[in-house]
Amino acid sequence: MLFSLQVFLFAPLITFCIKKYHFRLHLLFSFALMVVTLSVTYQLHRMFFILLLSLLIFISIVCPYWLIRIQEYKFEINGPWDEAKLCFDITE
Repeated sequence: MLFSLQVFLFAPLITFCIKKYHFRLHLLFSFALMVVTLSVTYQLHRMFFILLLSLLIFISIVCPYWLIRIQEYKFEINGPWDEAKLCFDITE
């Protein structure tokens, strides 16, 4: 329990420091964590491994591709949350 709390609390700090130091090392570290997680999951439960692998592929590849594809259909929406545009000149 204590180890899981330490990992949960210090992992963002460690990954931030690694990313600040060297970006490729950060990518390698992230990929290594993913491979370790998938290999442990494969040994424990094969169906959960397939589910986790498909979820990782969907989030890492399919969703970004989908968001890039639908960006051409994006329109500018003006609503009450936008900045006010004055209809008269205030320089006078």
